[in-house]
Amino acid sequence: MLKRILLTVLITAASVSIGTGYIHFASSQAERGLASLRCNGVEVRILDSAESRIVTREDVMNALKEAPQAVGLKTSEIDLCGIEDLLGQRGEILNAEVYARNDGIMYVEIRQRHPAMRLCLPDGAVYSDSQGYLFPITNPSDVPVVTGAIPVSVPDTGKGFAASEQEREWLDSMLRLGKYIDSHDYWRTEVGQIDIEKDGDAVLYLRSSRERFILGDCEHIERKFNRISTYYRTIAPLDTNKRYTCINLKYNKQIVCK
Repeated sequence: MLKRILLTVLITAASVSIGTGYIHFASSQAERGLASLRCNGVEVRILDSAESRIVTREDVMNALKEAPQAVGLKTSEIDLCGIEDLLGQRGEILNAEVYARNDGIMYVEIRQRHPAMRLCLPDGAVYSDSQGYLFPITNPSDVPVVTGAIPVSVPDTGKGFAASEQEREWLDSMLRLGKYIDSHDYWRTEVGQIDIEKDGDAVLYLRSSRERFILGDCEHIERKFNRISTYYRTIAPLDTNKRYTCINLKYNKQIVCK
């Protein structure tokens, strides 16, 4: 009986050893096959295209022209990490993953940065994402537009966070304003422009109105937008001569019309 048990154990151990060896052999052969396989195409996937279209397939393919040609090379010869680094240097790309499969295709998967605001600076316009990261505009996006005396400078690389804490704090306050606008369907379609005056006041221009609404700073945003609604509901109907062109909302519980 003991001999039979020992024999069974030995047979089982031998089977496991053979099976493990076969799996290792098959895996090695598959790796060798993939390494020797030549790349015959590139497929670009924009994983979050439903959320934003800042990066297109054409943009990625144009960027890949700066990398060594991958098509025709063995997959083991393609610098996949180098291509990821190249794509990652583009400000509008949040993350890039590049890999090859045994179908001969090099896959490029992209996640984009999502613009929250467009800043029109003296040297050109840039986007800011919700974290205050600035990056170049490659394709249009329907986000709040800020013009005027914007106290923010873009890094020399053309992308990145604003240099000083003061600039970052200002941008953060503007992003809170932009987030409030974007969270309300009416204001999202109505607010056409946010202009920053030399004294730092933020001024709203609406698409369906000739008035300019002075917000001042970006504190108590909801209260100030409520006062805009109050103006349209109670004051504008009385202004039959259409004299009011400037509505000042800076002061607490006041609507000053000029």
